[in-house]
Amino acid sequence: MDYGSMREMHCSLSITFFGRKENSMNFTPLQQMFLAEYKCTPLAQKFYLTGGTLLAVRYLHHRHSLDLDFFANAPVELRKLQPIMKRIVTRAGIAMGEYRRVADRHEWDLHYGKEDTKVEFVFYDFKPLKPRLEWNGIFIDTLGDIAANKAFALIERHEPKDIFDIYYLIQKTKWNLPKFLKLMHKKFGLKIDEQTLLADAELALQRLDAVRGLLLTETPADQKEIFKKIHRYFDDVAYKYLRERLGD
Repeated sequence: MDYGSMREMHCSLSITFFGRKENSMNFTPLQQMFLAEYKCTPLAQKFYLTGGTLLAVRYLHHRHSLDLDFFANAPVELRKLQPIMKRIVTRAGIAMGEYRRVADRHEWDLHYGKEDTKVEFVFYDFKPLKPRLEWNGIFIDTLGDIAANKAFALIERHEPKDIFDIYYLIQKTKWNLPKFLKLMHKKFGLKIDEQTLLADAELALQRLDAVRGLLLTETPADQKEIFKKIHRYFDDVAYKYLRERLGD
């Protein structure tokens, strides 16, 4: 069997995989089609998938996520990225929308029917805590690396989706906030105390309702209960922290 035939068979199998229910709980049809073609390109050997969509689909199954975030430890020029992107969307039958360059990020808006997704390729020059994993032919970030990234992102931007993700990471791993701080320090060299992280968490929690559209449940009562649990958890952590400090 020649290389071309092997590639076609490999890509056909990848489409089947990304379409399976158990592996695509939160992958949208557009994301499935993109990934099935992406993994057959040289980009799949250079970049790894990370971010909220990977966290939701591979690890936590806790929310919807629209963006596909691919990171690499070396910069990639647009002149090399663009023709491959065009080939991916052409083969997948996806419409390519606006392109943006934001610092070391190359971003494209993609469209398929009524669905929109943003795909970004990012130069991210930080050594991983653990080696990247291979999952169905693509490289992906580890749970510990995503946790470190989420803590760092929370401090930088106070986004409600970051504190939402951190809460569910805690529920799955049983890690506490000091563990997140240790991971962040090891990966980024940034030393932050728990009090600062709690203050940043509170800023994000004030806008937690903004993630309502990402919840898997659409029932208002269930959504309210989820938000209540998250607020209660971080209130308890803050109370315990203050009590220990005052007792010193």
